[in-house]
Amino acid sequence: MADGSSHSAPSRVRPDLLPRALLAVSALVGLYFSLGYVHHAPLLWIAPVPLLLLALELNLAAAACTVFIVVYLALTNIFVAAGYTLESQNLAVYLGYGVDRENFYQPVVWYAATVTLLVLAVRAALRERPHWTSLWVYPLGWVAFEYLSALVRGGDAVSSLAGTQLDFLPVVQIVSLTGVWGVTLLATAVPAGIAGAWHLRYQPRQAGLAMLVPLALLGAALVYGGWRLSGAEGTRQVAVGIAAAADPFDGPADEADEASATPTSDEILDRYARLVEQLAGAGAKVVLLPEKCVFANVQSRDQVHERFAQMARSAEVTVIAGVGQRGEPGRNQALVFGPGGQLLLTYNKAHLIAGLEDEFAAGDQPGWIPGTDPLWGIAVCKDLDYPGWIRSYGREGVGILFAPALDFGSDGWLHARSAILRG
Repeated sequence: MADGSSHSAPSRVRPDLLPRALLAVSALVGLYFSLGYVHHAPLLWIAPVPLLLLALELNLAAAACTVFIVVYLALTNIFVAAGYTLESQNLAVYLGYGVDRENFYQPVVWYAATVTLLVLAVRAALRERPHWTSLWVYPLGWVAFEYLSALVRGGDAVSSLAGTQLDFLPVVQIVSLTGVWGVTLLATAVPAGIAGAWHLRYQPRQAGLAMLVPLALLGAALVYGGWRLSGAEGTRQVAVGIAAAADPFDGPADEADEASATPTSDEILDRYARLVEQLAGAGAKVVLLPEKCVFANVQSRDQVHERFAQMARSAEVTVIAGVGQRGEPGRNQALVFGPGGQLLLTYNKAHLIAGLEDEFAAGDQPGWIPGTDPLWGIAVCKDLDYPGWIRSYGREGVGILFAPALDFGSDGWLHARSAILRG
C-alpha cells in the first residue's frame, strides 16, 4: 500500500562531472585568449593549468580526447580572426600548408595533436614517478617540439610561444642568452609547476620543489632582464618615421586602367612622396616604407628608383622602401636611399613564402650599411622568422635593424612582435 510519500530516483550524474567540466571550459577560454592571433600574453602562464589537472584525473582515452578537443577549439581563433576568408587561405599558405581549402586546418590539427601528446607524456611521467622532476617532461617536450619544428621549416621559428610574450620585456631579455627557447621553457614550466604542485600536494617536499624551481628560474630571468633593460637608456637613438599609403595586395598596375579603382604605381609613389615630406617635417631622419609598397618591371625600374631618390633628396632623409621587382629573376627588394638621393643598398629578401612569392628569387646575402652609427641592418618581413639568419646581423654588430614588412591584417600584431623578438 502506498504511503503517499514521493521518492525521487537516485541521481546518475557523477559528482566529479561538474568540476571536470569547469576545468575543461576554463582551459578552453584561457588557451583561446592566449594562443594564436587573439591573445592576452599573461594568460599563457596559467591557461594550461586546468588542462594538465584534468588530464591527471581522467583515464587515458578521456584525457587524450579532452585535451585534443580543447586545444583544437582554442586554436580556431586563427580562423575567427581571419574571418574564414581568403585571408585564412593566405595564413595557411604562410604557415606552409599549401593553398588548397582542405589544408586550412592542418596547422591546427597537428598543433593540437602535439599538445595532446605532451600533456599525456607528463601525465604518464607523474603517475609512474610522483616526483617533481617528472613535470619537466612538459616544458622540455614543448621546447623540443618548437626546436624540431624550426629545423623542419628551415630554421623558421614563427610558431614559438615566445612570440606572444614580447610585451613582457624583462622576461624576453633572456632571448639574448637562450634564443626564443628560453622564453618557451619558462612559459610552460610555470603552469606545469602549478599543476604538478597540486597533484603532489600530499607530498609537501615534492610539491614545494615542483613550484619553487620554475619560480626561481623565472625570478632569475626577471633579474637579468631588469639589469639588461637598465643599460638601454644610454643607447643612441634615431628618429624613424613609418608610412603605409596603399595595400600592396591591390596589385598596383604597370599600366593605368580607367575602369579599375586600383591605384597605379605613379599614384602610389605620389602618396609616398607626400608622406615622406610630412614625416621629415615632423623630425624623422629615416623613413621606412612597407615591403612591396610598389612594383616595378624591367622598363619602369629606373623610373621607380629615381622617384624614391627624389623623395630622399627633397626631404633630406634616408628612405628605405620595399619594391617588388618583376623580371628574370624577380626580386623582393628593400632599397636604401641616402639623404642625397644616392642608392646605398639593394637587399634581396632571403626567405620567400612558397605559394605567395613564387615569382621572386631568394637573396643569399645579409644587408647592412657600413659607416652608420650604430650599424644599420636591412631585412624584409619573413627574414625575421629565422633566428639563424638574423644572428648574422648581431655578429656583424648591427645596432638597428630596419625591416619593410607586409602582413595579412589579422596576424599583424602577433607576427610583427614575434618577428621583432626573434630579431
